[in-house]
Amino acid sequence: MKLLNLLLLLLICLSCTHSKQPTGDEVLKQISVDLDNPQNASLLDYFQNIELIPLETSDDVLIGRLTELIYHQNNYYFLDAQQFIVYTFDENGKFMSKIAKRGQGPADYTGIDKMIINPFTGFIDLLNGFGSVYSYDLAGNHIKTIQVTDEDLRAIHGFVALNENRYVLYSMFHSYKIIRYDTKEMKIIRNEYEESAFAQRFPNYTPFYEYQGKWYFYRFFDNITYEIGSDSLIQSYSWDFGKHNYDVNKMTFSQEDYKDIYKLIEAARNFPYWIVIQGQNSQYILAQIYLQNEVPANLMFDKSTQACKYIKHFDESLEFRPFLVSDDYVLSYCTQDELEKYISKELLDDTNRKKFEDLMNAKEEKNPIIIKYHFK
Repeated sequence: MKLLNLLLLLLICLSCTHSKQPTGDEVLKQISVDLDNPQNASLLDYFQNIELIPLETSDDVLIGRLTELIYHQNNYYFLDAQQFIVYTFDENGKFMSKIAKRGQGPADYTGIDKMIINPFTGFIDLLNGFGSVYSYDLAGNHIKTIQVTDEDLRAIHGFVALNENRYVLYSMFHSYKIIRYDTKEMKIIRNEYEESAFAQRFPNYTPFYEYQGKWYFYRFFDNITYEIGSDSLIQSYSWDFGKHNYDVNKMTFSQEDYKDIYKLIEAARNFPYWIVIQGQNSQYILAQIYLQNEVPANLMFDKSTQACKYIKHFDESLEFRPFLVSDDYVLSYCTQDELEKYISKELLDDTNRKKFEDLMNAKEEKNPIIIKYHFK
């Protein structure tokens, strides 16, 4: 009898354990979005004013292809991926300095694909896709070069500094997308986020963003966004697109498409959606999403109301790309000939309207323009 009672008690305990619901940080925030019913919104619903910051242009300062933007200590840092140069401008767009050390010497780099400003060392870290990380101080002096690839990991396409001795690497064509590299041990110590051979063929050029000192990781076909924890990925929030949700591992392509990466990417445009940009601050989670060859739309999730707007077109009929999100502003940029796609002079005050008109009337080629959207 005592044995029977003991077994019953054990079954009750197991039942209680399995039925326990996660609480607090264990609960994954789910953001529901109706992609069949876009909503109306104005840029002025979110931003009180928009500022234009033209980057100084001269014969010695002419940006080829701007691909990276960092704001640090009141300066803007840009990566020109065409000329392999890092440019520094002050907060008004005045040229300050540049790192242009492409070469074969011990203080040189062979090329640059990504850059970060390491918050733990204060150095500018530049990544070459073949796995070299070059560290320079803010004055452009070479500090060190390390190699983070090995026989199994041949190429790197993104990275962040998790602490003073740890990089988190991202590789587009490796089975594991998240690779942790220890700079003291000089080796890879952990691999995460394993994908099938099919899924790993799809590139994702902006898989990381920073919020409140933490880094977040996402894939364009994964509706879950992950916080990069000290030891592992942590599910942070997910997008629920209802009938548009899909599993990339169940998508099918012809063998011809599968063998050619460009044909594969073209075929993948038939995916129900791509999430191509994400960011957040204390008020909003922002994302940009493509739906089957349509122009990019924007998702604006308001944390205070727990509601998300799917904005196919803003009322102003202007494009909006949130490259960098802070509590006070969103930073974006465009080339001189793209300016009218992103800004109309009716949205600008007198000072910025004058900048807009000068740029539109300029006959000579100008460097890109920073667009700074100040939140209400």
